[in-house]
Amino acid sequence: MKRLIVDIEDLEFVALETAAVDPREWLKNFVGVRVKKELAGLKMVVAQHCMNEGVSLPTTEAEIISLGISNGWIKTAAQRQAEAEVVQASTQA
Repeated sequence: MKRLIVDIEDLEFVALETAAVDPREWLKNFVGVRVKKELAGLKMVVAQHCMNEGVSLPTTEAEIISLGISNGWIKTAAQRQAEAEVVQASTQA
């Protein structure tokens, strides 16, 4: 399990308290919803690749994501950015 720590200014926390009874719980829920949305999109990407390539779709979420990563169908934001920078540099040369 990964642990994320977020530092915000006192004024920002006060503002967050106006939107949520428990700002810490709100943040946890916010991240959870965002992660679920991202996972759903990643599973769709892998499912599409599996259909196109005649590969069996794994049954668990972890296996689906692992398959996508190992086949290069899923990349981190950092990987995508690095690839875009290479393309941009090659077009500027």
